[in-house]
Amino acid sequence: MVTSTHPVVLRGPRALGEEAPFVAQRSDDGFLPAMLEALGRPDDWTALADDATPVENGEMTLFQPVQRTFHVALVEAYCATLGRPRLDPARVESAGLVIRRITEDGGREAWGRIDESLVGWQPLSDLDADPDPTRRPTPRTGVAALDARLAAARRLRPALSESVVRLFAAPPAAAEATGRTLLYGIVPTTSTEMTEPEPVSLTDSEVRDAVPPMLAPQGGVVRVPQVGASATAAMANDPSLADEPEWQSYLGLLQQLAVQFDAFRDEAVAALFREALEPIATTVHPGDGTDLWTHLSRAAEVLVYGGSGSVALPMWWPTIDAATHERVIRAVRAGLEARFGQVAPREQRFGRADARYTLRAFVRVRSHHDDCPTTLVWSPESRPFAIARWFEQGPVKPVPIELPEVGDVMRLAPNVTFAVPPSLFETLKSLKLDKLLDGEGEAKEGSGLGWICGFNIPIITICAFILLFIILALLHIVFWWLPFVKVCLPVPQSLRGDR
Repeated sequence: MVTSTHPVVLRGPRALGEEAPFVAQRSDDGFLPAMLEALGRPDDWTALADDATPVENGEMTLFQPVQRTFHVALVEAYCATLGRPRLDPARVESAGLVIRRITEDGGREAWGRIDESLVGWQPLSDLDADPDPTRRPTPRTGVAALDARLAAARRLRPALSESVVRLFAAPPAAAEATGRTLLYGIVPTTSTEMTEPEPVSLTDSEVRDAVPPMLAPQGGVVRVPQVGASATAAMANDPSLADEPEWQSYLGLLQQLAVQFDAFRDEAVAALFREALEPIATTVHPGDGTDLWTHLSRAAEVLVYGGSGSVALPMWWPTIDAATHERVIRAVRAGLEARFGQVAPREQRFGRADARYTLRAFVRVRSHHDDCPTTLVWSPESRPFAIARWFEQGPVKPVPIELPEVGDVMRLAPNVTFAVPPSLFETLKSLKLDKLLDGEGEAKEGSGLGWICGFNIPIITICAFILLFIILALLHIVFWWLPFVKVCLPVPQSLRGDR
């Protein structure tokens, strides 16, 4: 143990070769206790070296927990002096590792927050700065006024707080057996963290292109659908009307207003469309006057949302003048921006399939003097690594799921139950395949009596398995994927349970 002040080195364990953090790959149950126990046997570190994550073409591939494979980073801290004695663990104030993304030009990006707001991957200009901006030294010039201005400027420009994975000291038994200060941490390869959606900025041309044609200024007469005097919800899915251009244009207008702009459910957007369309008069069969907004609201309720009853169709389509068109544009912009705010993609921490990462460990070392700040020591970077997608085959073989024999099905009992509310039960009872294909299904009112329905999961699995075989065979005609999707092998005698 060393008590005098010497530079500290943080690197992969010397017995395991490389200076970069050692990254182990384990797929066994209880992998962490097993690794920590192995650390206490320095004469048997050959087995530990065999756990190194494989390197191919200079890169590693790390797997996700869903693939039942885990990765552990391991580093050693010692003093850069004669004999390279281990760093006194009492001087380790804190330790951690960071994962950084490699940019196309070879730079580094860090994942973190600014002022408690998750901002995602941000470029790093100083790779050796403390991940916690509050622990970085304040620049000083020795001139009080200038130092005050520098401090104020720093407060006005909040820095990125980098996401850190904590490193833990190896158990005392391992430290005593090896005479080393070893630190370890589990490398995260998946995360639920996502950034907030970026504000959407739409150009004028993008908004104008999104305006429904029937709400744009027309050069001629716009024909309305001539599909009888009124329309019902069933007509929205009637295949016989698929080739009626006037009907499809009218239905497309309703669907665009309801789905794309949420014009009838979002109060703020609805107010803008009402302002634009309520002053416009139109006539519906059999001659009743109404305004365009009221008519479109009623029509959407029946033809888009599947409401009951029918909606009277317009006898003629009103002219959209330039002033109305500008008001419609404002409403369209508001609708699109609101919708983009709901569905805009959010950046996931490890969401990019082509991304390459590197990890780096650090330790904050206490000074021997209480009034001196801690010293931040970084390890070298690890090799670049990719993260396998969840659907890729990992090192662990798949677990077989046993299905019952066909003859055993009759003696199986329900092993899962569902509490079914009255309205859902009545709706399920009334379902008929021919009516569903004709678009005639509808929700039923319940009688006030709830039901408990039991099912047998293995039987349901067999049904799904049969359907899967049929669908795979049918789609194989198009995709030719059967050799890659399904592999069936006879069970060898050596693997049978009846030996």
